[in-house]
Amino acid sequence: MISECVACGASPPGSGATCKACQARPTGWRGDWLGFAARVETRMARGAQEYNGDSYNEDPAALVAEVRQELLDVAGWSSILDARLAKIGDKLARIEVSRGAGQGVTGREGDG
Repeated sequence: MISECVACGASPPGSGATCKACQARPTGWRGDWLGFAARVETRMARGAQEYNGDSYNEDPAALVAEVRQELLDVAGWSSILDARLAKIGDKLARIEVSRGAGQGVTGREGDG
């Protein structure tokens, strides 16, 4: 939990990703974390509406089965993303970044 705003020192800064006192948004890992938490909160609220708030009353075995299905989805999407990132990495390996001012980026083995 964040005890004070890093921009203005307000305590507490509020539970959201923006300080209620100065409207500053946290940066770095803290900003990333708060943005992630806000997206989870939105998703949870949407799920509560969709399932009429009954998720806490679900049979634990059904919840385990649902989580296992979701983990398979995450693994599948991770495999796809990994393959795409590997292709990007291959392309980046062929790019030579000039360190001189104003010289830009040139390709070693073509533009891709």
